Amino acid sequence: MSQADTENKLRTRSPDELSLQMEGLIALREVLSEHLDRWFLSGGTLLGAYRDGDFIPWDWDVEVTVLTEEAQPKEGALLKALLEAGFTITSSDSSHENFKIVASGWGTEYEILGRYLAEDGNGRIRLMTEVPARFFEQHEPVTFRGHTFPAPSPTDDFLEALYGDWRTPLKSADKKTYFSGTAYRKNTHSSPSARTAQIRKLLVPAQVREFPEVGRAALDRFQSWDQELGWCNQPNVTKVDQSDRSAGTKKDAPGLAVFSTDETGSRSCRHPTEKPDVSCYGDGYCMCRDVHDHETFPWFLGDRRGTRVSNYGVGNYGLDQALLRLRRDYRNDPADTVVLAVTSITMARCVSVYRHYLEPGNLFAIKPRFRLSEQDGSLQTVDYPLNDKHDLLRLEKYADFFRGNDEHYSFWRRSRVNYYTHQLPKKIGARFGVTSLPAPYKTFEYEISFWRSHECLFFGMMGYYQALADKHGFRPIFLLQHHNRSLEYLKERPSHELPWASVLSKAADHFPGITFLDEANIFADYPNIDELYIRSHHSAHANRMIADYLNNFL
Repeated sequence: MSQADTENKLRTRSPDELSLQMEGLIALREVLSEHLDRWFLSGGTLLGAYRDGDFIPWDWDVEVTVLTEEAQPKEGALLKALLEAGFTITSSDSSHENFKIVASGWGTEYEILGRYLAEDGNGRIRLMTEVPARFFEQHEPVTFRGHTFPAPSPTDDFLEALYGDWRTPLKSADKKTYFSGTAYRKNTHSSPSARTAQIRKLLVPAQVREFPEVGRAALDRFQSWDQELGWCNQPNVTKVDQSDRSAGTKKDAPGLAVFSTDETGSRSCRHPTEKPDVSCYGDGYCMCRDVHDHETFPWFLGDRRGTRVSNYGVGNYGLDQALLRLRRDYRNDPADTVVLAVTSITMARCVSVYRHYLEPGNLFAIKPRFRLSEQDGSLQTVDYPLNDKHDLLRLEKYADFFRGNDEHYSFWRRSRVNYYTHQLPKKIGARFGVTSLPAPYKTFEYEISFWRSHECLFFGMMGYYQALADKHGFRPIFLLQHHNRSLEYLKERPSHELPWASVLSKAADHFPGITFLDEANIFADYPNIDELYIRSHHSAHANRMIADYLNNFL
């Protein structure tokens, strides 16, 4: 953190800002008291309330502690309640080791931090600190600004355990400075071994290793594992959309999206119990990542039609996975019409089984795929290879399968060279203010090139789609969707140069029973592309336009 950032973080808040902060804390108290049996003021918020009878004016957030074993199963209910109370969600971590929800509102951030019980039952642990568990068995009331809140008990003993000399004010953002030596668990950031690890991470990062180590904490966070499809949105969950993590720190970014699923695994519908009219299957653009449930195009479409429009889109899916999910799950929620909605890079995903080769670092995106038989050209399924979620800890045992079935293996090998010739110099140069370096090796053109090279595979998948439609009696629609790179690309080129255009045109002739649509028809002439996207997916405004576009064909 720069000196300027530190100074801004520790700036003195005005009386009006602190009054607003209390309004937010009161709202947070209502949410937590409704859903949890035990929660506690903690951190600088507790320190100021107990020692000074007020907020510490240079403290940068409001902090409360929850018990991980109680809060973790109730994460969805907490997220919903926070949104309804007027907060926005700026980050979230569902893991046991670092359960956390950060909500913004009333001019500040409110951190809900979990502490889990140590194996011996004597301590309560977070990533950076450990204190005796006995402080959280009962609560002690602490009153400030005319309002009472629960605190660990006995509070003075807790503050001594966490801070040491807590009675002397200390204006610092350095955790090693203000936490006590007995509580602070991360004392090795500057040790020789830590520095060696940082250098190794720079010189040999995960992206250049074929099988980087997968930690158990990361595996714990991967809660959407699916034995057939690789991953899938689970039924009856409410979660922060994890695609937002990398964007969550942007100062001008809105709060992170929260999505909910019903008992069938569909994202929440506008009219969940009405006539099943339309079901949508596809990738993250079908799921409508980066927006809330009521801002998706299936939600808007259901609102216009007054019927149930299900949303079975899943982030990072390929067309192949969407079809396999349709085959598996259609009977659980049948509809008159099915919309298969995928982005223009879907064919690159369809020739992958280990996404790390195409998107280095995406280790959990292991999937089934389709291939064409060398004998008769028929469509064959290459099944998902893992037998258990914990096989993700032993990826190297599947090396032959990955290399033999993923057509991006050679691309990944070349990208390793690119790291050392382009990306590493860029990282080193950035430390010296050098920014004019070559563009990354991976290009959008590479991803969309698979439309032409694998045209027959696409036709095979459309035949599969038509066969499912004939079997179940639904009307099939195929919708091609576009991220901002794709829209910018097609704006600069005539239609005959778009690799998907000729393929879709031929497919429409081969499969007259399928309606082929391209959302570029409504977006290509839109004057401001930025208005169509929030972070990396469609905005609510764009999703309304898509819903109207689809409704014209239904």
